[in-house]
Amino acid sequence: IDRRAELLALEAAAAGGFAPRLVHARPERGELVLQYVGGRTWSRADARAADGLRRIGARLRALHALPIPPGLPPFDPAAAIARYLATVPAQPGPLPRAQLAARAATALHDYAAPFADGTNAGRALCHHDLHHRNVVDDGRLVFVDWEYAAAGDPWLDLAAYARYHELDADACAALLAAYGASPGAATGQAL
Repeated sequence: IDRRAELLALEAAAAGGFAPRLVHARPERGELVLQYVGGRTWSRADARAADGLRRIGARLRALHALPIPPGLPPFDPAAAIARYLATVPAQPGPLPRAQLAARAATALHDYAAPFADGTNAGRALCHHDLHHRNVVDDGRLVFVDWEYAAAGDPWLDLAAYARYHELDADACAALLAAYGASPGAATGQAL
């Protein structure tokens, strides 16, 4: 985990009201202490409910509208997958580790193409790990656990949320409507 990048994301998110306020930071030592946020952590049912989808879609749209903090690195999903494959002990499965890595790299090739120019065009400040346990509801939705935050593709934040919560087509459509997009807007297919 790059704690300096996490700090940049946290500062921007906190300034926008999306994360707890930072009270102590020594990223070189892995120390980031945040203000306690009252409220309750969402349940899986909250994340899938119509009101939850409406609120999270609107909240993600607002998060993605924040300026990307200068110096925040871009998210590289291929590198993240390679790190996981290198650090997680191999388990017996249908594919050998090398073949799994090759298939992941192939699948991500098209994903990376729009960002190949090295700019942040098309990117936004993304959480990259937004499941219900990282949402605290104190009347507004506050996001915690920013260690994977980066300049990224906002569609990835939406898709990850949809997959984490196994949203069906109707729920995905509701999430996208709350976000201000229509199904298929990103790739010609629904989330």
